[in-house]
Amino acid sequence: MTLFVQTFRFAAEPFFFSYFKQNDFKSIYSKVNKYFTIIGLIIVLFILLNLDLWKYFICSTYWEGLYIVPVLLVANLFLGLYFNFSFWYKIINKTSIGAIITGIGAIITIIVNLALVPKIGYYGSAIGRLACYLSMTIIVIIWGQKVYQIKIEFKNIIFYTIIAFILYLFHLYFKFNSLILSLIFNNLLLLSFVAFTYIVEKNILKKYES
Repeated sequence: MTLFVQTFRFAAEPFFFSYFKQNDFKSIYSKVNKYFTIIGLIIVLFILLNLDLWKYFICSTYWEGLYIVPVLLVANLFLGLYFNFSFWYKIINKTSIGAIITGIGAIITIIVNLALVPKIGYYGSAIGRLACYLSMTIIVIIWGQKVYQIKIEFKNIIFYTIIAFILYLFHLYFKFNSLILSLIFNNLLLLSFVAFTYIVEKNILKKYES
């Protein structure tokens, strides 16, 4: 997830800077953020639904810490969303806003860590990371809508996120004694999400073109 976020960031920012003066920039920017979220959710599901397999690539000593992986994955997804939604203050040359939002995120991280780490250990630190990036994303979106309004497809983003969460709950509910059966079932869930988003987006594109 971190690799995807950084790769996308390095590729997207030069494109945004070279294209933001075009008339259709806001529309394209909105769609890019939606598709980033979709791909991010696919990566999250791909990792979580196959975690029973991925764990064999690390030492079994660390298996007890795998329960924090979902929190860290979602946290890194929000970090990517923050990078994307924060582009507006770079366009208007107000990069000091980024320092303010980052400072708020740091304060939230410290508070959550002080409150939770003594009680629940490194899981509290993972929650602190999630709280930090989630709060930064929310702040940059709200602030951005007041300064540099862009129509963000919140309904679609939230809708896909809910679908992905439901599929993850299915994965938790249906357990198999066989690793092979478990992987087959979980990857069918993953493929269903990919197919579902493809069909929905294809229909949206057809309506847009018509």
